[in-house]
Amino acid sequence: MIYWLVMLLCLLILMLVWIADYVFLRGQKLPRFAGWKLDALLFAVSWGILFALNNHEFVVYNNYSYLTDSLLHGRLDTPTLPGYLESIELGGKTYMHFAPGVSLLLLPIAAVTGAQAIHYAYIGITLGAANAVLFRRVLQNLRIGRNIREQLWCTVFAIFGTVHCFCAAVAHSWFIGHVASWTLLYLSMLLATQRYRRRAAENAGLFFAGLSFGLCVCCRLSNLLGAGFFVAHILLYRKKNDWIRLGLLYAVGAAVFGGFYMALNYVRFGTIMDESYNLTHLKDLFKPLYYYMQENVDGAPAQMDFLHAVERTDWDAAFPTEAERRAFLAFLQRNLAEPWNYAAGIPYTPAEELTAAQVDESFRTVVTGSFPKVGGALSLSNAPNNLRSIFLLMPKFQAEDPYVIPTLAGVSLTFCSPLLYACVVPLWTRRNRPFTWVLLGSAVVCAVPFVLNYGNGFAQFGMRYAMDFLPYLLLLSCMGLTHRRWTSVRSALVLLCVLVNVWGPLYWRFFYLNG
Repeated sequence: MIYWLVMLLCLLILMLVWIADYVFLRGQKLPRFAGWKLDALLFAVSWGILFALNNHEFVVYNNYSYLTDSLLHGRLDTPTLPGYLESIELGGKTYMHFAPGVSLLLLPIAAVTGAQAIHYAYIGITLGAANAVLFRRVLQNLRIGRNIREQLWCTVFAIFGTVHCFCAAVAHSWFIGHVASWTLLYLSMLLATQRYRRRAAENAGLFFAGLSFGLCVCCRLSNLLGAGFFVAHILLYRKKNDWIRLGLLYAVGAAVFGGFYMALNYVRFGTIMDESYNLTHLKDLFKPLYYYMQENVDGAPAQMDFLHAVERTDWDAAFPTEAERRAFLAFLQRNLAEPWNYAAGIPYTPAEELTAAQVDESFRTVVTGSFPKVGGALSLSNAPNNLRSIFLLMPKFQAEDPYVIPTLAGVSLTFCSPLLYACVVPLWTRRNRPFTWVLLGSAVVCAVPFVLNYGNGFAQFGMRYAMDFLPYLLLLSCMGLTHRRWTSVRSALVLLCVLVNVWGPLYWRFFYLNG
């Protein structure tokens, strides 16, 4: 009953907002630019809305805090990470498998309060409110929207009419990384697209834009694919004589945190590439191989070699000797009753009693029958399911209360944020402007990891992985929404998107988190 009263209250508030806009702002010639007072008001209102949507219970899904605490104590592994939180093991050490950016952001707070005292909800709410300010400022710099009214409505759509609303309001570990990446990405955009009067200010601006982008990539590695946006903006909107200088300054700034990320990976995995999600993929989908590796393969380098071999399904490289194949069969036999051991074709005869020929035959039967293809976290075979998730996945309808429920696999962008399809408008109206295609290309390229990933984000509302490409798609959509004079119909459509996306955290608050 309370759930429906809250939803009704939200509907009434949105209706009042629409009426106020229709009565007081429709047709008004508002100034194009606004200063810090509007920013402060926008931040305060956004913070209050996200605060109201949160359940205010301490977030126990705080994976990043354990890495933050380890960094404060001069180590990279997370030995105190509890079992209910996701982790990976390599070389006898436990690691927090998410990208480290949020842990770095939390360092100053943790140094004062302690890492375990940090309440993620309020971090997510604050970053989400900051995103409202940054997004409107980026619109202003890119000259999207003719006046404050249009820019504010576009900001309302971006912050509260997309999955960002859910991620910022709930702010568990799986979501706060996306919100933080938006904050850092839009800050980088703001600094990179700013018009500077002095060369020294421009140099500093581009360096700090790169610094922010580098930390953004440390929050979500797929953001690295959006670097073309900044390269294109320098080439299109800066003087030719300044290209090399500004590009280098941006690259140097990005290399600060980028270098840390690569060094972190090298210490953990022996390569500058982040292998966390490949290990997580093995742990999630091929547990018999993952647990065998932990028990029987010694040392991080050998385990990484084993991982790469099984990804290629190169069984001769993964198990080069008869003794290792016998050990694998014996491991499966010992763990036959474990729920994670789904391997088929395991011989009944104890592995130590099998002849060499029987070991080879049984081993081939097991690996070809149970693990015909392992691969890595990204595969073209995952594209159909993820494209369906992005475009077609609808909520579930049932006869009893609450009647409409989001699936735990999420809900499509088509259902949650249909106004995103306004992105097709500038592809015609601004087709002669190169920056239009820069935005489209950035969105498409940044969507590739999501489309190829072995999971679509799992327990969530909306499509949280879409947060990786939405920053560029939203700018394109806002171009489409503002290509003609803003009307109250568009305001109503924005508020409809807001209602759907407010429903997400409210449903989680009343049902999922209490279930």
